Amino acid sequence: MSVFFNRPFRPLTPYQMVIFVALVVAAIFALLYPIVLVFVAQPRLQVGWRFFAYGSFIFILFQLVTRIPLVLVAQTFVGPWIQLSTALAMGWLAILALTAGLFEEVGRYVGYRWLMKRDTKTWNKAIMYGMGHGGIEAILLIGVGNLITVAGLASIPGTVGTLSPEQQDLLAQQLAPIYALPDWIPLLGGWERLWAVIFHVALSVMVFQVFRHNNIRWLWLAIAIHALANFVVVGVGSFFQLTGLSSYLIPQALMFFLVLASLWFIWRCREPQAPDDSFSGSSSEQGVLVTGTDTAP
Repeated sequence: MSVFFNRPFRPLTPYQMVIFVALVVAAIFALLYPIVLVFVAQPRLQVGWRFFAYGSFIFILFQLVTRIPLVLVAQTFVGPWIQLSTALAMGWLAILALTAGLFEEVGRYVGYRWLMKRDTKTWNKAIMYGMGHGGIEAILLIGVGNLITVAGLASIPGTVGTLSPEQQDLLAQQLAPIYALPDWIPLLGGWERLWAVIFHVALSVMVFQVFRHNNIRWLWLAIAIHALANFVVVGVGSFFQLTGLSSYLIPQALMFFLVLASLWFIWRCREPQAPDDSFSGSSSEQGVLVTGTDTAP
């Protein structure tokens, strides 16, 4: 039996417990953050929850149902080639980043064009739409994903006794990278989603400009920015061969600066408008998050 598990494979060590707690904390944050954000923003936005639902639906349809299965199929063919060199791996990462931009931003455009076909397209709705897109990603990727990981890790002590010594050693090798992480690393998942939702809101506002200015170039710009952001944030570690804490912290720092630019863009595109009739609250309330003149670039 592998000594990694400190036989006889029963209680978790204090360090492993901290990993579990960090995973759960990040999961709870990712599950609650989008919902709390909408509850706080909706009284000011004065648009219905259905626009949040539209954003969530578009992410699920274009990312989970369409893009990811295609990527998994493609990876079965190109996987062995990717491992041959760093250049090939970076090329594959560029393809993944580009497809993420294409599928998600075209999906946003489809949502505006058809799901909101009969709605007047406004900045307020774009904000709610973006929160739905980024929010469901946070809920599924970190919230549900972390809980599945915790459930899987928690089940190991009770089932490992049925494994052969060779299988236990293999399991130990698979778990070693998880338990080798600093105990606070799982919290970065929640931290990243905090800012990623804002980035998705900015992209939704950007695609909204297609309809506001009747110019399709805003869609191509959103695709390019999304793809470039994915490539840089995910690929910086491999490109510069970062190791240790820098491989975790530098991508997060880049994400933070990206979100500062996102907040600036969201603010610049704000517009004064009347309360939306899809909101179920009082029609006497004001219906904008912020007010100001149209200063979209």
